Amino acid sequence: MGLLLDAIFQWVILGVSHAGAALIVGPGLIVTPYALARSLANRSSGSRGGAGHQPAVSDRYRPSPGRTRMDSRRGAAAALTALLLTGGVSMARAEDHAVRAGTSWHARVRIFVTGSQQMFLLGVFGGRFAVESGPRTLDGAALVCPAAFDADYTAKSQHGEGRCVLTTGAGDRVFARWTCGGEPDQGCTGRFTLTGGTGAFQGVTGEGDVVIKMVVSSLLQFEQQEAEYELSGLASWPALTYRTP
Repeated sequence: MGLLLDAIFQWVILGVSHAGAALIVGPGLIVTPYALARSLANRSSGSRGGAGHQPAVSDRYRPSPGRTRMDSRRGAAAALTALLLTGGVSMARAEDHAVRAGTSWHARVRIFVTGSQQMFLLGVFGGRFAVESGPRTLDGAALVCPAAFDADYTAKSQHGEGRCVLTTGAGDRVFARWTCGGEPDQGCTGRFTLTGGTGAFQGVTGEGDVVIKMVVSSLLQFEQQEAEYELSGLASWPALTYRTP
């Protein structure tokens, strides 16, 4: 019965039943709690029925053994039902999402020349998170990303990392961190990981690839030790998946 109930709950909640999961979850989360609840109910019933543990009452008001057993069964059934309903609601609330998105960002950055053809960039990138496909919950969210890039034009390599905060129109926030690597002026590809959120995104988790594109060499004068620039570029998330509790 435990296996059957677990398979049914999988089909109702997930749209598919996994026999292996049912074999593990069914006995563990359905049969075991039921057996424990019934054992406790029977023990409680037995202690109440003993002559040494209950004041004498008239036969007119003493419950019959049959009724006591029926009451214990009803109590066990109620406990099992509550367990199943609680677990079912908890599982049903978790939702998986997948989006493809992009943004056109702008930033004011400070660039430090750290070698004959090397530079280090610090800045805060901003834009709007534009969902191209998938759920529209994050579409139009304000995107703010403090970031740092270290580039070597001689070695044709760069590394970037930073944090991001997405704020929806309702004021809910999603927090993320990312790293990327690639060739200067050709794009920086890496991983974008969601670390938490607020409001409707409390406890959100997820990740996906991110591609950041910017061209710095046309602005950079390696003779200057440091300078500030207005910079713009693109970022895209080909397949960002996330789960909300």
